[in-house]
Amino acid sequence: IEHRAWPGTIFAITLFAEDLAATKGFYQEVFGLPVTYEDDVSAVFNFGNTLINLLQATEAPGLIGPASVASPEA
Repeated sequence: IEHRAWPGTIFAITLFAEDLAATKGFYQEVFGLPVTYEDDVSAVFNFGNTLINLLQATEAPGLIGPASVASPEA
C-alpha cells in the first residue's frame, strides 16, 4: 500500500445540522467561540485556520447533488 502525504491544508468543513440553533448553541458553549458569519440556514465558527460551517440539513441536497443525502440515522 502506497502512502501519500496529505495534499494540503483544510480551510473549511461543512457539517449538516438537523437543529441548527441547538448545534450552534453547542459549539458556542463547548468551544467558547463567537459566530464568524450566520444567516437563516448556516452558522460559521473560526477554529484558527479552519472554518466550521454548520449548515441546516435541508440545504444539503443543493450542496452535494446529484449525490443523495443520507438519513440522520445512517
